[in-house]
Amino acid sequence: MKKILIGVGIIILIIILFGVVKKVGNKVNNNLVQLDNITIPIIFTPQNNNKKINSPFGFLEGFSSVGEIDYFSDLGAGTNKDGRLVWEVFEKSPGVYDWSRSDKLIKASADIGNEWLFGVNPQNSADKKKCRTTIDACSNLKAECTPCDIGNYSRFFTDIVNRYEDTVKYWQIGNEENHAWKESPEKYADFVKINYDLLKKNCSGCQLVLGGVSSRPSGYYDFYRSVIKRAGEIKKQGGGETFDVFDFHWAGWYGSYKQIKDVSNGQYYDFKKYVSDIKSDLKANNISAEIWITEMSTYSGDPIDGNPSGEFLQNPLQTEKQQASELIKRYIYSFDSGIKKVFWVKINEWYKFAGLENGFYDNVGLINNSQADGDSSKKLAYYTYKKMVEILDGSDWNNIQTVQESGGVYVYKFNKNGKNIWVAWNDNSGSKNVTLSGITSSRATITEAVPKYATGKEVANYNTAFNTEIKSVNGGQVIITLTDAPVFIEEN
Repeated sequence: MKKILIGVGIIILIIILFGVVKKVGNKVNNNLVQLDNITIPIIFTPQNNNKKINSPFGFLEGFSSVGEIDYFSDLGAGTNKDGRLVWEVFEKSPGVYDWSRSDKLIKASADIGNEWLFGVNPQNSADKKKCRTTIDACSNLKAECTPCDIGNYSRFFTDIVNRYEDTVKYWQIGNEENHAWKESPEKYADFVKINYDLLKKNCSGCQLVLGGVSSRPSGYYDFYRSVIKRAGEIKKQGGGETFDVFDFHWAGWYGSYKQIKDVSNGQYYDFKKYVSDIKSDLKANNISAEIWITEMSTYSGDPIDGNPSGEFLQNPLQTEKQQASELIKRYIYSFDSGIKKVFWVKINEWYKFAGLENGFYDNVGLINNSQADGDSSKKLAYYTYKKMVEILDGSDWNNIQTVQESGGVYVYKFNKNGKNIWVAWNDNSGSKNVTLSGITSSRATITEAVPKYATGKEVANYNTAFNTEIKSVNGGQVIITLTDAPVFIEEN
């Protein structure tokens, strides 16, 4: 009897110390010790007091294994997107889950203080057999449609939210639904609304992110515009909000940060006009949602032409310097346009993404993949990303000023802890001089955003990898000569 009392006492002490007791209701979880209606997780996820709250810098699959976490931390990023939470992969049989992969990553990353965006995919072949009896678009096992048994799906979504409510703030429903969703846009909006209500009921501080538009802007006008309209109708009818964040993707070549070619229709879309249209549609439907880009990319190297979808496109050779330079432009141009978070694709390169070796997406990462050619070195863009976060993180993201966007010269002004920082670049073939005004210090430090080498493999010391110059300020002004490399200008 004494041994039993001691054992119970130890359990109670653990509960008090770690505060991990949860009422389980109808939940059935593995990796748990269960005592009546009390559940004690075997894997305890400590809370980090130094979370990078509201950082605009993120990565898609910044770490898909424990070994990659150090890179994410070194780069200073704030949010990691993991979009691989497929219903049937997690729920092996009704009410029985395999959380091991997500548990492992969350526990291992606790000390770096990152935020999480989990992408949930409703694919479930067992569920499809319940109502998808005729051959149609939804009967395909990989097609995303409204689940047949919405009760079972709701239980799954509730269980996964409850399991990670202390560590995962952002939840995304599907991805690139202009391709993946096989029912109407209105039905997708209705399905998202179900998830939204479940999320808010179980985690009031969590936010729901709409599945992102692919890097084909036509998908917004053909599909997502109707999703927004339906969300507006739901709100007008008294149903409340449907989502908190709108997401789109912007992948392309060097120089396409301002304009992208949609490979599905051959049309060009202007970035700022595109963002403006999204903002206008949200406002017209009385939806106050932030806009994120959870997949942003360009590559270095010489990918094969074409893409996994079989469409023809040319992927010209791009240097590491071009990728690094484009990375800066894509982030800054997005922030200036009101985008609140931007996620790069990704830290470590993929290998044979979607079965295509040396395709576009095999080359967008910041670290080379040794499976491709034995090279596992960091690219120049790795160091550029780190420098960007180092200089700009903590800025007033709601107070970015456009200084110049004309004549191929782009200048933007940030404020960080009362000090001004400018980011500038020149898209012309020759150098250009620009005069910055309103500088309150006697000197200004100019730092090139791309390391002074041809490849990241040559960088031996991060602290000395960037060309820097200190200039005197006269009458609150300084003249900067812009070449092909973006620069940071900081008040001293």
